[in-house]
Amino acid sequence: MKINKLYLLIIFLISNVTFAQSNYKFGVEAGPIYKSYRGTDIFENTTNKLGYLLGFSVEYKFNDKYSIKSGFRYEKNGIDYDSDYTTYWIRTDDYGQEYLGQDKYIINTTNSYTFLTLPIVLKYKITTTNPFYINCGIFVSKMSRSIKYNAEVENRNTFYPYHNPKQNYTLENQIGNQDYGFIVGFGKTFSFSKNELSIELIDNIGVYNLLDEENLNGENTKLRSNTINLLLNFTLN
Repeated sequence: MKINKLYLLIIFLISNVTFAQSNYKFGVEAGPIYKSYRGTDIFENTTNKLGYLLGFSVEYKFNDKYSIKSGFRYEKNGIDYDSDYTTYWIRTDDYGQEYLGQDKYIINTTNSYTFLTLPIVLKYKITTTNPFYINCGIFVSKMSRSIKYNAEVENRNTFYPYHNPKQNYTLENQIGNQDYGFIVGFGKTFSFSKNELSIELIDNIGVYNLLDEENLNGENTKLRSNTINLLLNFTLN
């Protein structure tokens, strides 16, 4: 199922819940996120950058224990990594003799990604007063912006002292522009008059393969995400 169809299906399901104003809660949320990638060995010395999340939430209460929660989230994160890059060339010397050479580079790449994420989770309260709770569900994400910059860290010329000027290189495959997977988490709610503040630790476990193309060098190309969220949610009752 394409990601756009999945968005429409989730929005349709939410919009068809019978509206009862007293059972709805609306909130705003923010917090740091740490996104990492698993399942591939093509990135060497990868550093995952700490990102952040901003969004709003809508929660529908079924009873004192169960509720369903959704919303929209703006997420920004990125990664830094180093890669080896080799170019081969044939040159002719002053005597007309051809010879083969190669330039080896170490390239540092910074990738910055912005995603719009739609979560939908089922929430279960373990206790009733300032309750602890657990939740689980699914998420879908769509990339809204991607910035990639490559910089030469080291030039290891092995045959000939030839200077290759700095430039942007096309290295590994780009991260895909969509993602989806499962959500698991737990948290605690604090009540303030008619309002609530929740602190929640969430793990978004991506199942979609984020690489757009297969690698031709035989490396494992399965790349999936894992995002840890420390979320603060302020709810108006």
